[in-house]
Amino acid sequence: MSKGNVRALIIVGLIVAFVLSWYTMISDGVKTTRQYNNYISTARDKAQYEIFNDAQDNYLAALAMSDTIELRDEIASFYKAMQKTGDYVGFCEETMKKYPYEPMSYVRLAEHYKDTGSFYTFFNLIETANKRQIVSEELNALVEEVAYEYELTAVLFKEVSCYSDGYFAGMREDGKWGYINKYGTTQLRFTYLDAHIFTPEGLASVQN
Repeated sequence: MSKGNVRALIIVGLIVAFVLSWYTMISDGVKTTRQYNNYISTARDKAQYEIFNDAQDNYLAALAMSDTIELRDEIASFYKAMQKTGDYVGFCEETMKKYPYEPMSYVRLAEHYKDTGSFYTFFNLIETANKRQIVSEELNALVEEVAYEYELTAVLFKEVSCYSDGYFAGMREDGKWGYINKYGTTQLRFTYLDAHIFTPEGLASVQN
């Protein structure tokens, strides 16, 4: 076999190897995308029917394939919807460490600390966000709400509930509860032995 033929065979072999490699890469990419989409689709379907473990397993399998802040936001929403508070907080904290300059986890954690009245933890979180120069209108709004609520607790009332549906439930020195708006104006007189936050339906549980 002449040198020219050998050279031609080598070139053909290289071309074939390149084509096969390219085909394999494309094929693997398609399979990976299909698998990822399958994990997401299954997770959403299981979450819809509140099958927690299966939904979680599929979400985390998808996350292992492609870790993005958008997917993490969806998973956080899933934990919150399932009322898995420990998982929700832990996942948000993990996300904040992995994506320290993304506002999403700061907002979610701030909302949680506000709703649970964890003022000390809330302000520590805000301090961390400020040091990292996190820019978020949602976070700023939460700071204003909590600052006002904290002021009400410290100055005007012995105790206040979380801000909900436009109102706080507050307890005066005499132990009586009533409702005030965000400006501190009385909306329902202080005649209750106990009062709870308003629900999204506009209802609140009280004890006379």
